[in-house]
Amino acid sequence: NFKNTFTGTKNIYLYLTDNANAYAGWEKKGTWKMNANASPSIISINPPTSTVNPDQYTTLTTTFSDPDGWQDIQLVLLTVNSSLTFNKGLFGYYNPKNNLLFLANDAGNSWLGGFTPGSAHIIENSSARLDCSKSTATATGNNLSINWSISFKNTFSGSKDIYLYLRDNANAYAGWEKKGTWKINANASPSIVSINPA
Repeated sequence: NFKNTFTGTKNIYLYLTDNANAYAGWEKKGTWKMNANASPSIISINPPTSTVNPDQYTTLTTTFSDPDGWQDIQLVLLTVNSSLTFNKGLFGYYNPKNNLLFLANDAGNSWLGGFTPGSAHIIENSSARLDCSKSTATATGNNLSINWSISFKNTFSGSKDIYLYLRDNANAYAGWEKKGTWKINANASPSIVSINPA
C-alpha cells in the first residue's frame, strides 16, 4: 500500500543470499506505476427535498465516490441545520475504516456514540436522533452509500439545509456542499374528536 507522496514509475529489485554467503542481485525484476491521489466526490443525496414531522424516523441516503476505491475514504460528514453550523442541529459522522456512526453533541464540538450500523443503539442530542439499528453503510468499487435513519425533535422545526463533506486518506476532500433542503414541521397539537354514544 503506497502513500500519496510516493507516485510515478518505480522499479522493483530483488536480492538474496544463502548460508554460504553466495548471493544473487540486485536484479531489476519489474516496473510499477503509482498513480497520484485522485480527489473524492459527493455523488448524491436522496431525497434532496422532503417534509417530515417531528419524532418520526425517516431515511436519508448519501452516496460518495473515490476514484482510488471506497477504501480510500477516510470520513464522511452530514449536517442538517438552518445554516452551515455544527451546533444545535444534526451533525453526523461516519468512519468507514472502523464502520462507526457518531452524532455531535449540542455544542457541535465532540462526538456522541461510535456504534456500528445495524447495532441496537440510538444516539441523540437536543435536536435530533440517529437510529443505528436502521442505518446502513454499503460499499462497492469506488462508491460508499450511507442510509442515515434520523428523526428531529419538536424544538428543531422549520426549513433546514443539508450539507455533505468527505475526505480521503491523503486529506483531499469535497465539501461542504449544500445538497438539499428539508422542511421539519412543528408539532401539531392533538384533539379529541368524539365519543359515541355520548
